[in-house]
Amino acid sequence: VALTFLALALDAASLGVIFIGLGHPVPPAVLLAGYTFLFLTSALPRPPGLVGSHEVFFLLIFWTLLGVDRNLASAAVVIGHVMLALLLGLTGSLSLFSLGIRSASAVRNHLPSATTTGAS
Repeated sequence: VALTFLALALDAASLGVIFIGLGHPVPPAVLLAGYTFLFLTSALPRPPGLVGSHEVFFLLIFWTLLGVDRNLASAAVVIGHVMLALLLGLTGSLSLFSLGIRSASAVRNHLPSATTTGAS
């Protein structure tokens, strides 16, 4: 339970930093309430691959329910995705590098050669 609350607080804090970066600080109570509701949406049915559902729920919660400006909430979602992509790309690259795996060689070693017919 404590780890769940810690994760909630860290997620809300990172969202707070995004809103501050956009020039519109949002009160911590709004951030915590919004992320609590966002976590609860995990129990709802979602489309395959979760395509667009996080964004829709984020906007519904922060814009409709908590009164954050729609454009500000949309910008926060986009910036959050960009930041996550950068973080995952950096940590993934560092992990592969520390294991001695070079992405080009890993792909090349697992591709069938052009002369292989596939029949044996």
